Amino acid sequence: MPTLALACGDAGTTSAGSTGDGSSSSTTAVSTTGKPDTTTTGEPTPTTGGSHSASASSSGDPGSSTGAVSATDPGDTSTTASSTGDSSSSASTGAPQCDPPLTLCAGACVDLDFDADNCGDCGSTCADDQVCVLGQCESLACEPNAVSDCYSGPLDTAGVGLCAAGQRVCNEFGTDFGPCEGEVLPAPESCDTPDDDDCDGKSNEGCYLANCLAIKLADPDAPDGPYAIDLDGDDGQLQPFQVQCDMTIAGGGWTRFNWLHTDYTAGQDPLGQILPDCKISDLQCRGRIPAGPVTGLLVKDLTDKAHAVWTFNNSIISNAVLGALQSKQEYCNANQGAFQPTISTSVEAYCGNGLEGGCDSFFYTSGACKGVGNWGIHWDGDNAWCAAAFKMGATFGGCGSQGDQGFLNECACDDEQGELYYR
Repeated sequence: MPTLALACGDAGTTSAGSTGDGSSSSTTAVSTTGKPDTTTTGEPTPTTGGSHSASASSSGDPGSSTGAVSATDPGDTSTTASSTGDSSSSASTGAPQCDPPLTLCAGACVDLDFDADNCGDCGSTCADDQVCVLGQCESLACEPNAVSDCYSGPLDTAGVGLCAAGQRVCNEFGTDFGPCEGEVLPAPESCDTPDDDDCDGKSNEGCYLANCLAIKLADPDAPDGPYAIDLDGDDGQLQPFQVQCDMTIAGGGWTRFNWLHTDYTAGQDPLGQILPDCKISDLQCRGRIPAGPVTGLLVKDLTDKAHAVWTFNNSIISNAVLGALQSKQEYCNANQGAFQPTISTSVEAYCGNGLEGGCDSFFYTSGACKGVGNWGIHWDGDNAWCAAAFKMGATFGGCGSQGDQGFLNECACDDEQGELYYR
C-alpha cells in the first residue's frame, strides 16, 4: 500500500484532489500582494503557518474579492465580508450606493458642496443664517433670485437731474447681489445739453462765462458768432442767454449790447433795456453794458462797414460815456476834452477823425438837456449833431426828427444802422 509522506510542519494540511492516484492537486493560497494565487501545480502549496482558510476580501475595487483559507480550524470553510474603507457600497452590508458627486453620510447620499447639514464634510453643519456653497458656509445676504432697486452713487444725487436708480438680482444661493444694472450716475456737466448731468440740482454750471472776452481768453481760436453767457455765474439768479460776439477786431472779445438794424423808434430811451431782455435776432436793442469792469467800446457802422475802438481812460468824456452806457447817468456838456478812438476805419469826417476838435461833447438826456423834450443820446465834437460818433433819438441840434440816428458819420442822419459793443 502506498504511503503519504508529510513534510515537517505540514501535519493536518489538506488539499483538493486525489491523494492516492498520483493526480495533480489544486490549492488556493493568499499571495503576498493580497491577490489570490491561482497557480496550479502538481504539489501542494506549502504554507508557513500550518493552516489556511478561505475568505472574501476587498482590495479597494468595489465588488472584487479573494479567497483565503483560515488556519485556525482545518475544517473551517466559512467566508466573511471585509471592506477596505469604501463607505459608498457593499453588497454584503446592504448600504446604499451614491453616484458621484454625492457622498454617503449617516446612511444618506448628500452633496458636500451644497448640503447645509454636511457642508464640506459629513456632520459639518452651517448656522441658520448661512448656506453651503462649494463646501463653505456663507452668510445669507438676500433671497435667492430676488430683484431689488440699487444705486451706487452719492445718496443725495439719487433722483436728482438725470441720476436714477437701477435694479440688481440676488444670486441663486442668496449670498450676494449681481451688478446694479440700468442706474444713471452723476457725470461731468455737458455744455451741449440743458440737462443736470452731475445731479447737483443745477444745469450747465461752469459752462457759461460772463462775457465774450472771457470766452476769447478761454479759447483764443473762438470765431465770431453767437455765444451763451451767464452774467452772474452759476450761483446767480440770472439765467444764461445768448449774445453776439466779435472775436476779431482789435484782438476780439467784444460783447454786443445795443444795436439798430432798423429805424430808431422816436420817444424811446436809447438805453432803456438790459441786455438779457434782448434776443440776438431782434432788429433793435436799446440795451446797456452790464455791471462790472469795462475797458473799451467798439462802434460799428453797418451801413458803411466801418468801425472804431475807444479805450476808456478816466477822462471827463470817457467817464460820461461809460456812465451813461452802463448806469444810465444823464450828461449834458460840450467841449470837455476830446476822447479819441485808438482804431478807426471810417472814411467819413466824424469827430473821431478830429473834426470839430475831436469827440469832446456828450449828451444823454431824458429831455431836459437844452430843452429837447425827449429821450436821446449824442456824442460828437460840439453842441450840434453833425460829425457824431453815434446818435439815437432827440438831442440838441438834431436832424429835424426825434427819431434821428447815425454812426461814425458826418452830418448825415436817419441813414445809418449800427451796433455798440463793450469789452
